[in-house]
Amino acid sequence: HELRTPLTVFKGYIETLLSKDDEHLEIWRKALEEMNRQAERMTRLVEELLLLSRLESENTVRNSKAIEPSQLINQAHRKAVQLNQSESPLISLELDDTLRIYGSEEELYIVFSNIIMNAVRYTNARNGVILIKWERSPEGKLEFKVKDNGIGIAAEHLSRVTERFYRVDDSRERAVDDKFSSTGLGLALVKHIVQKHGGKLEIESELGKGSTFKVAFPENRHL
Repeated sequence: HELRTPLTVFKGYIETLLSKDDEHLEIWRKALEEMNRQAERMTRLVEELLLLSRLESENTVRNSKAIEPSQLINQAHRKAVQLNQSESPLISLELDDTLRIYGSEEELYIVFSNIIMNAVRYTNARNGVILIKWERSPEGKLEFKVKDNGIGIAAEHLSRVTERFYRVDDSRERAVDDKFSSTGLGLALVKHIVQKHGGKLEIESELGKGSTFKVAFPENRHL
């Protein structure tokens, strides 16, 4: 919490300088823009750390209500595509919009958004294919699944990718466009939110061939 105020002040001054039409500031514009990007990243990191801390300390789901995951998934998909307008992998959506679930709209959006963004982040735009599904499984569970043919994750890392700040490979991160930069907390947030909703996160991946992220919610979450 103590980081919020100085970050807000810092960002405020940078944004004010960037908005000024002053030729004397032009030589500093690139530096100011980079400072602004890093300040935004730090702000996002602080917000996610606070959220993760809350998730770890609470046993119940806040603001639970009936929601339509297909709408949240479509929203997360649109955001991912907008961030990567110039080049995006082929994304296929198979969503059952009749399936509703009882839970936190804000938290479940984080789950859908982080998993979809990860797929876009690590899937080649030229020949990449991503399949996003929201469906009922044969066993009656509600399943959100994202499958891609991206760079994949080596087997030795799979059990640790949901740990906070865990990095599979620094070179893997450097290859990602800045607009897709990660705080290192996304999958940790996903894991805790899914657990709080009584669900289970499964990850299958093969290096160089792609990954499949599946979230299964129990039948009693269905409305």
